[in-house]
Amino acid sequence: MTVAVLVAVVGVTGALVDESRAIAAPVPSEGLAAIHGVVSPATSDAWDPTLSTVSLRSVTESRNLPAIPVNPDGSYEFTELRPGAYQLTFRSADLDWAPSFPTPRTFELVAGQILEANAVLARAGTIAGVVTPPTGSVLIEPRVTVFTTGFSREVRADPSTGAFEVRGLPAGDYGVFVDDRESRHNRDTRLDGTFALEIGGHLEIDVTMRQWMVIGGVVTRDGPDGTRVPVPGALVQLGIVEGINTEWLNYTVARTDEYGRYDFTERNYELSAPTQYRLRVRALPDPDMLAGSVWNGGQVFSPKREVFANTFDLSMTKGGRITGYLDDKSGLPSIQTRVFAIPVSAGGDLSFPVETSTGWVGQYDFGLLQPGTYIVKAVDSPSFDHGWYVGGGWTSQTAKRVTVTAGTTVSLGDYQLVPRPIPVSRIAGADRFETSVRANQTQFPAGGPIPVAYLVNGLNYADALTAGPAASEAGGALLLVKPDSIPALVMQELSRLSPERIVIVGSDVSISDEVVEKLRAQFPATEIDRLGGSDRYETAALVVGDAFPGAFDFYLATGRDFPDALAAGPAAAANGNAVVIVDGKSDSVPPSLAPLLSRAGGQFQALGTEASLGSEIRWAAASLVNPEYPFGVQGNAIAGANRYETAYILNRDLSPEDTQSTIYLASGTGFADALAAGPLVASTGDPIYLVKQDCIPLRVYGEILDRTTGRVVLLGGLATLSANVAALKPC
Repeated sequence: MTVAVLVAVVGVTGALVDESRAIAAPVPSEGLAAIHGVVSPATSDAWDPTLSTVSLRSVTESRNLPAIPVNPDGSYEFTELRPGAYQLTFRSADLDWAPSFPTPRTFELVAGQILEANAVLARAGTIAGVVTPPTGSVLIEPRVTVFTTGFSREVRADPSTGAFEVRGLPAGDYGVFVDDRESRHNRDTRLDGTFALEIGGHLEIDVTMRQWMVIGGVVTRDGPDGTRVPVPGALVQLGIVEGINTEWLNYTVARTDEYGRYDFTERNYELSAPTQYRLRVRALPDPDMLAGSVWNGGQVFSPKREVFANTFDLSMTKGGRITGYLDDKSGLPSIQTRVFAIPVSAGGDLSFPVETSTGWVGQYDFGLLQPGTYIVKAVDSPSFDHGWYVGGGWTSQTAKRVTVTAGTTVSLGDYQLVPRPIPVSRIAGADRFETSVRANQTQFPAGGPIPVAYLVNGLNYADALTAGPAASEAGGALLLVKPDSIPALVMQELSRLSPERIVIVGSDVSISDEVVEKLRAQFPATEIDRLGGSDRYETAALVVGDAFPGAFDFYLATGRDFPDALAAGPAAAANGNAVVIVDGKSDSVPPSLAPLLSRAGGQFQALGTEASLGSEIRWAAASLVNPEYPFGVQGNAIAGANRYETAYILNRDLSPEDTQSTIYLASGTGFADALAAGPLVASTGDPIYLVKQDCIPLRVYGEILDRTTGRVVLLGGLATLSANVAALKPC
C-alpha cells in the first residue's frame, strides 16, 4: 500500500518531530504556511521522479490547487498557503507506479507552519480482461471503469476483441463497471462484489454485458413482381395496453431508416417486460398512398428480456379511405365523437380498430386504410362497447360491411345517431319471497313435477350462495323462505311445482325445524332433506357434494360477501359447474371443505381481487384439487375493480363474441333477487349483470347496447332497481 510520512515543523526554527528527508525547507511569508517533501519509490527499481506530480486540495475552500511536478531529486514544495485544512495526492505518469490517493485524514495548517509530507510510491497493479457483448450484439465504444475508495480509472476496450487493460492501480478492493454509450443494445453492466488487488498485482476479470430490452423490426411494402421492399421514413408508434384501452404515446415514436428498420430500446424509451404493448405504423404524406397498419391485427404482446431483440415486422400497402358525416338525435352535427373502422376477416372475426374523430363539424375521415372489409362504429362515451354501427345494424354481426379497395374512397354519407329501443321487463313481487315465486313461474310455466326444489333463507346469503348452481345441475327450482316460516305464496308455488325432493339449505339456525315439520306435513310423500353444517363453508361442502357426486369444475369465491359468488352462479350452472366458497382472508381451506376439493378432479377459476380472495387460499385450494401439480388446475383469475366489473369480466370471459337474446340485471348491493332467479337465468344461457340501484355501470350499459338482440329483464321491484334502471340510464 502507499505510504505517506508527514513530518510537522512547529514555527521556523522548531525541532523536527520525526526524521526528515527534505533537502531544504521553504520559508512562507508572514501569516501563511508551506508544505514540502520528497517523493520516492518503495523499491530499488529505476524510476523517473519528474514523471510524478503532487496535487493539493484545500478542504476549507473546496478547491483544488494546480498540480506541481516533482523535481529531479524527488522534492516538491507548496508555499504561500493560507491557513486551513488540506489533502495531498501523489501521482506518477509512469503507470508502473501507483498513485497515492488523498490521505485518509485531513491536516490543518496554521500561520507560520511548515509541514513536511514525504510520499513513498508503491508498484502499481493491473486489471485486464475481455468484454463480451450480449448474444447477437457487437461492441461499439466499450469503456471499462475500475474503482475503489477515493480512486477510479477508465479505459477504452478494443471494440473488435473486447480486450482491455487498466494499469497504474494502487492496491485495494475494486469494483468493475462497463458501459457502451454508443450502443442502443448493450446495457451498462456492473459486476457484483469487489476484487482484491495486491501491491504490484495482476487480475484477469472478464465481463459479459447485459442487454437493453429492444423492440424492433422492419417495415416493408408491396414491391414489383410480388416482392417486399423496405419503407424508409415511416413512423412506428408504440402503445401501452391497459385493459381494453391502448394509449398511443407521442414520445414512443421511431422512424425507419433507409432499410426500413426501426427499434425501441430500453436505454432510450421506458420499456418494461411485464407491460403489454401494441405497435402501429403510418407513412408520412406520400404519393404512393401507403396505408398504416397495426402489428398482427392489433395483437397485444409483452417483450421478453431473455432474448436480445423482440422482432415485430410491419407491412404497408396502398390503401383506400372511408369518410362520412354523423348527426346527433336532434339532427345537428355530432361533434368530437370517436369513430372506429373495425377490420372484419372472411370468417367474421374482428381485428384491432383504426380510430378517428368527427372533430367540430361532424365529419370523419380515417385517412388511408388497408384494403379489406370493415364495420364502422361511432362511440360517444368512454366505453368502446357503447355506440352505433354506422349504416345500420345494432350488433357487430348485423352491422353494415364496408369494402375498401386500394386507391378508392367510400363515403357513407350522413348517419344519425338515434337510440335503439330496447324492451325492458321486470320479474318482481311485493317482496323478495314473491319475487322468487315469480322467477320460478317464469322458468316452469307449466308447473311440475320437477326433480327438486331448494329452499334457502331469504334474509341471509351465507348458506345460499352455492344452492343456485346445485338447483340448476338437478334441473330444479330455488325458493326463498323465512327462518321460521314459509310465506303462503311460496307454499303455493311448491304445491304447483310438485318437487320429487325438497332440500333445506342450512342448519336449524338458518331455517328452523318448525319449517321442516310444516313441509313434511304438507308434502308427506316428498323426500325432504336438510343440508346444513356448523358454518357456511360446511354447508357449501354438503350442498356441492350432494349436487356434484362426481368430478366437477368450479368457481372459487369468498364467502365473506356475496357479489362474486352471486354473479358466478348462473354462469357456473349454464356450464355444469359448481360455486365453492371459502374464507378469502384465510390461508387454508376449512377442514369441512377439504374432502370435497380433494375429489373435485377438475379445474377452477378464482373470482375477485387479491383483497377479497387472497393468493394463499387459492394456492391451498389448488393443492387439494391436484397436490402433484397445483399450477395446472387454476384458470385465469376473474377480477375487476369492483363487483360490477367482476361480473362484467365474468360474462365477457364466458362469451366474448356472442350476442345475447336477453340480459338480466340484478342489484349489486342485495343478494335475494339474483339468487332466486339464478336457475332461471342459467336455464336460458343468458348472462346476469350486477347494477346499481339507480343506474347502470357504463360497461354494462355498453353490453346492453352492443350485444342484446332482444330484451332486458330486471330482477326485483322498484325499491331494488329504480325507474332509472328500467329506463337504462348509465352511470
